[in-house]
Amino acid sequence: GELFIAVPNLFSKDAKAYGPFWAAFDVPRHLYHFSPAAMENLFRHHGFRLIRKNRMPLDAFYISFLSERYKSGFAVHPRAFITAIRSTISSIFFIDTSSSLLYVFRKTV
Repeated sequence: GELFIAVPNLFSKDAKAYGPFWAAFDVPRHLYHFSPAAMENLFRHHGFRLIRKNRMPLDAFYISFLSERYKSGFAVHPRAFITAIRSTISSIFFIDTSSSLLYVFRKTV
């Protein structure tokens, strides 16, 4: 079987843009946050092999609009749209800058 895990990316462009107002911190649902390298190392340590890693491009918009509301009080703000676009474009070229990532792991035998 395969293990699918979708998590926000602590090192995404939108996380850097919003800092402590980044909505994906989302405590108490997300108690821990990981870089892509940390996720891969953690699962490798427990006997899993990374099969693929996918971007979740719409998450950049959702998280940016929520973060903007936390930061400025306005949910609909041009800055949120611009931040989401920048994050999405960056993730096309550098997947590890994506707002959220979907990891697919398989247990090694």
